[in-house]
Order: sequence, then C-alpha cells, then structure tokens
Amino acid sequence: HMDETTIKVNDREGSTRKAYLWDMVDGCPKSKGLFFYYREGSRSQEVMQLMLDGYKGAVQVDGYKVYESLAHKKDITVLNCMAHARRKFENIKDKYPQDIPHILHYFSILYQIEANLKERKASIGEIQKEREEKSKPILASMEHWLRQKIYEVTPKSALGEAINYTLTRWDELCTYITNGIYQIDNNPVERSIR
Repeated sequence: HMDETTIKVNDREGSTRKAYLWDMVDGCPKSKGLFFYYREGSRSQEVMQLMLDGYKGAVQVDGYKVYESLAHKKDITVLNCMAHARRKFENIKDKYPQDIPHILHYFSILYQIEANLKERKASIGEIQKEREEKSKPILASMEHWLRQKIYEVTPKSALGEAINYTLTRWDELCTYITNGIYQIDNNPVERSIR
C-alpha cells in the first residue's frame, strides 16, 4: 500500500510550506511493516519511481496520476482503492438521490463480503474462493450499471466524473479478487498516516 500526505515544513526562515511525505505499508495481513519517505517534500513521479526501483510485486494506490505509470511495469501488479471510488459517489449522493443509492448498494455488498471474511478469519485460499464466487458477480453487475449510466449523464457532471473515475480504473479496482492476500482498498496505508 502506498500513499502520500501533506505536511507543513519549516525549512526556510519566516514561513512554513506544504510538502509531501510518502508512506508505504506491507500488504501482507500479518505484517506490520511501515515505511515513511521524505525527499525535499516532493510529490513527483520521480520520487515514486525511486521508492519502487527494483520492486517486484503488487502495489495498491489511490487515483493520483503519477501511479498510472506503474501499469507499464511488467513486474508490478497495480491495485486501485475501492474506498476512493466509493467516496466519489458518497460525496454526491444528495445531488443524485435516484442513482447513488443503487451504486452504493453494490459497494456495500462488496464490503460486507470482506467484513464477513475478516470476522471468520478466513484463510487466503478461502478469501480468494469466496471473492470469486460472491464478489465477482457483484462487480460484473456494478460494471454493467456504470457502463449503462455513463451514457445517461454528461461527462462533466458530478455523476459523470464519478463514473469515469471508477471505469478508468476498473481493472485495477477489481484485481483484489484475484489473490486472497490483496485488499479491497488502500485504507491500511491511510490509517498509518493518522
């Protein structure tokens, strides 16, 4: 899990400035690995690439544009954050009372499946099997709804932007069902920041 967060830095006389601190959390369920990285407060793609130089494995991230370059790395599997996608719809639910409850229901089911797996301490194999059986059909229905709805809204509307955000990252949002170690969202790294 990888993310970057703002911090105030007092590295010049008289004022503070906004800078970025990068952090990574080991995605293995039983691991508590946490890593922070600061490079002159930069949030640039070069910092991300430096941090992942030589890395092989999975990286779960949010929708920040610099992460898109990871899709071209043959040894890296990119996962996007379902919580970020869900938040795009939650933030506009008052504007679209007829549409948003429907899409939020799909998110709710996916998260309930994850909660049930966690509660019963399912093994990695059980997690993957149950996601394949239960989450995959929900994701298929969700994608179908999104792909139909995108033609009913204007691209620049809040709902159009939320749908586009989600569909642009669709494959990476669904990758979590392919491995029982993967997480549905990037919340472990966001909790580490707090």
